[in-house]
Amino acid sequence: MNGNRLLVAMTNPLDLYALEDLRFYAQLPIDRAVVPSSDIVAAIEKYYPKSLLINDLCSQFGTEEDDIEVVERTKEKETSIRELQDLGDLPPIVKFVNSVISDAIKLKASDIHIEPQEKSLVVRYRVDGIMREIMRADSNIHAAVASRIKIMSNLDIAIKRKPQDGKAQVKQAGKIFDLRVSSLPTSYGEKVTIRILNPATAQLNPEDLGFSDKDLKTRNRAINMPQGIILVTGPTGSGKSSTLYACLNKLNSPEWSSGKAQAVRRASIPAIPAGSDCLKC
Repeated sequence: MNGNRLLVAMTNPLDLYALEDLRFYAQLPIDRAVVPSSDIVAAIEKYYPKSLLINDLCSQFGTEEDDIEVVERTKEKETSIRELQDLGDLPPIVKFVNSVISDAIKLKASDIHIEPQEKSLVVRYRVDGIMREIMRADSNIHAAVASRIKIMSNLDIAIKRKPQDGKAQVKQAGKIFDLRVSSLPTSYGEKVTIRILNPATAQLNPEDLGFSDKDLKTRNRAINMPQGIILVTGPTGSGKSSTLYACLNKLNSPEWSSGKAQAVRRASIPAIPAGSDCLKC
C-alpha cells in the first residue's frame, strides 16, 4: 500500500483486464511497477508454497465421492483432402446425396438435416414445419456425404472444425431449385443443413396464399400505404418469404399505382437482402 493507493508488481503492465479485476476486488486506485517474471515466481513460491496449497486443496476437495473417471474418446480419423475429394466423387455417394435431395423436393420439404451420431447418420426432413426422421445410415459414410455436399456448394472440404455457408442449384423434373447449405461441427462430425428454395414461390400473388377476404383486404391496404412496416413472423417453412415475395410482386405490377404516388411509393421500397423476412412499404 502506498497511502490510499495499491502498488502492484506486474510482468505485463498493459494487461488491462487484470488491472480492472484488481481495481474491482480491492476498490482502490492501482499503480503499476514492472518487474521481471523471475521475481514474480519467486514471490509466489515464497508466500504460497506448493505444499500448503496442495494440503489446503486436499482438505476442501479430497472427498472420494467427488472422484470422476475421464473416458477417452475415440479419435476422429484424419482424412486427406485428396481422399475427401475421391470419396465425394464416388458414384454410390453421389447417387445417395442426389436421392436424398430429390426425395425431399418431392415431399415439398423446406429443409434437409444430415446429422452424424455415435453409430449412425440420421437424415431428417422438415415438412410443413415438422421435423421427420427419414432414414438412418451407417456412420462410416458421413465423411463422404459431407464432402459431396461441400463440393456441390463450393465449400472448403478441408475445413471441418468451423461453420461454413454455401449455395448450389439443382434441377429436378425440369425445375430449378436453389439450395442454401450450412455445415456446423458437432461432437461426432459435421452436421449439414440444406434449405430448399423453390424460385416459383417468388412468382406468387397474394391471392394465391390462402388469405381470407378480410385479411387480404387488410394486407392490400397495408402495402398501399406510402410508409410503414409489415412484420411477418412464424416458424420455419410457414411461408414468411413466400408472403413477402407475393407482396413485392403486387407492388411491382404496373396497375398498382401511377403518377406522383407511384414515384413516392417506389422510392420507399428498399432492396430486400437474401434471407430477410421484413418488408418496408
